[in-house]
This record gives sequence, C-alpha cells and structure tokens, in this order.
Amino acid sequence: MTASTDWQAYYGRPFCASGLSRRYTRRVLLGMMERFIDRSGGAALRVAELGGGGSCFLQSVLALLPLEEYHVFDTSAAGLERVRQEARQGAVRLHQADVLDGAAAFAGTFDLVFSVGLVEHFDAPGTAKAIDTHFEMLRAGGLAIISYPTPTWSYRLIRGAAEAAGVWRFPDERPLRGQEVLPVVARHGQVLGRKLLWPILLTQEMIAARKR
Repeated sequence: MTASTDWQAYYGRPFCASGLSRRYTRRVLLGMMERFIDRSGGAALRVAELGGGGSCFLQSVLALLPLEEYHVFDTSAAGLERVRQEARQGAVRLHQADVLDGAAAFAGTFDLVFSVGLVEHFDAPGTAKAIDTHFEMLRAGGLAIISYPTPTWSYRLIRGAAEAAGVWRFPDERPLRGQEVLPVVARHGQVLGRKLLWPILLTQEMIAARKR
C-alpha cells in the first residue's frame, strides 16, 4: 500500500523545488483566469481553491479578481493555519474538509474552482472523484482550472533523482496523462485551454474548462 504524503511536515518545510516553480505556475494560472472567467455580469465572484492549504496563490487572486468570497478547502490544519495567518481580508473562508466528500454543501456555489497539485494524490477512482468535485461545486457556466504533474522525461528524471537521494516527499503522487483526466472533465463541460508547464521541470499540465 502506498504511503500518504505527510502534509503536516510539508507545510513545516516545503519541498525545495516548490519555490522555484511557484512564480511561473502563478503566472499561467492567473493568465487562464483572466482569459476564461466570464465577468460580463460585473458581479463580484465566489472562488474556491481545493487543496489550498498554505496557498501561494491567495494574494494574487485577491488582487486580480473582484471577489465576494474566497474559500480554501484542505484536510491539513497546518496548511489552513498558514492561510489564516496570511489572510487579512474578510472575504477568505477556511474549511478543513476532504475533496472526496466535502462538495455536497457547496453544490453549484462557485464561479471559479481551481486546484494546483491536488488530483494526483489519489488512486484512479479518487482522482476522478476529485475532478468531479470541482464541477459539482461550480455553478453552470463556471470555470474549473486543474493543474497536475505529467510524466515527461524531465519529471521522471528529477523525481527519480529526488527519490534516490531520499528527499522526495510525495509518495502518493501519481503523474497523470491527459487520457486519464480529459474524459472525466468532458462529462461536465468543455475544455477551453491546456498548457504544459515545461519551465518548472517537474512538469505540470494545466487545463481550464467551462461547466455546461
């Protein structure tokens, strides 16, 4: 049985590559938000970040979008506490909840639901359920953005070296391919954009999709 990632330890000392990749990932994420969010109505938006403990995107999203509420969902109390310390605005709401069973109370609630580095931490049925949750929480016409590692040669090389050195800290991470993710997304909506994030080397694919 595969061990689970120790998120308590991770939030105490993040993986060394995270800081190097964060800026580029943030730029791509915000670019997709600007391009694809429907802001024609002019109303303030309700946003959910899933697996958002210790969020490094919170302040940038607050600065970019006119928000009514920004909800962060995570199972890690330590990760949510880091968000609590950073959040200075009343729009932020924190929820210690599992993405696999925490969607029902928020069905159809949000204009934008996104995650970065979440859906790969499950077996295949769990990954499908985590993707489903993004769309279950969205209103019709809302936008989902999902980013996940994908097994390019650079991902395999760097992860292999990190595992050999004993510094890889994500034993349950499964790099995913589009042929696993896209059919699940297609059950709910239309893919608007895809981007492979090569510059971060531990490569991720980011997709944006509109809920039907």
